[in-house]
Amino acid sequence: GAGPDATAAARDAAGSAARPGGSGSAAARSVAGTDAGGSVAGAGSSASAASSGSAAVVPESTGQPVLAPLTGIFYASPSPSAPAFVKVGQEIVAGQVIGLIEAMKLFNEIKSDRAGRVSRIVAVTGALVKAKQPLIEVEPL
Repeated sequence: GAGPDATAAARDAAGSAARPGGSGSAAARSVAGTDAGGSVAGAGSSASAASSGSAAVVPESTGQPVLAPLTGIFYASPSPSAPAFVKVGQEIVAGQVIGLIEAMKLFNEIKSDRAGRVSRIVAVTGALVKAKQPLIEVEPL
């Protein structure tokens, strides 16, 4: 995407940066490398992708979060083929298992500390969750 003017400007910058002292040789290589890589076009497209991604609005939930008690990998079901412990819209009771967190090769059952209806499942199966991060949101009945 860079026109002949940009190539000439990069060549001029590389030529002026390369001094007999040798201190400018790294700068000359980096300038030439960025021109050859065409990062000017890439920077414009990544900036537009970032701005469009930040425009997405996550709807606020009125539910109260059930937090992860420890850091580890979250699993919503006991095995890949089994149904999830909880689903959105399901009523749960305090002490009911809502998922598993694998930490140090041990699978820990995570139990809800509140009763209500599941309004949102925040954690993603197979993803790392940190301690005190919301796993699900529950609306009191």
